[in-house]
Amino acid sequence: MQFVNAELVQAFYTPEDKQTAIQVQTLKQSDELINELLEADTYVIGAPMYNFSVPAVLKAYLDLVIRAGKTFSYDNGAPLGLLKNKRLIVITSSGGDYSVEPMKNFDFLEPYLRSVFGFLGVRDVHVFTAPGRDPQTVAAASAIVKKQIDEILSLNVVA
Repeated sequence: MQFVNAELVQAFYTPEDKQTAIQVQTLKQSDELINELLEADTYVIGAPMYNFSVPAVLKAYLDLVIRAGKTFSYDNGAPLGLLKNKRLIVITSSGGDYSVEPMKNFDFLEPYLRSVFGFLGVRDVHVFTAPGRDPQTVAAASAIVKKQIDEILSLNVVA
């Protein structure tokens, strides 16, 4: 996964008709990932919690797909998400239970993904968590999550 650097940022902000061949190549992965987002109706992200947030590779992915004019725009100065009528399913795992206090304050993964995809226009968001390290607890939580996801996907309706 490509990480943001000065060349990528410069290419992001260069109008398409003025991009050099190198800039077009620099944007290739970002463009391909954005096209996948535009074509899909449902997104599924598996994200373990690393140090209370998303793994670096997921952050790098998001940095490539959050692009002005591609996945969001500005309407009278206000951001407008361009990913309309999409569904996001997030499956998270963590070594502990971050759904209740006092650990809930340390969960930056779920709020971050909800915020980012909300910014991009995705309103139909479902987050499922399989917390813990004990194999029996993880297996039980995973079975419940799988059943819930199957139910959501069987509805085949995006809010």
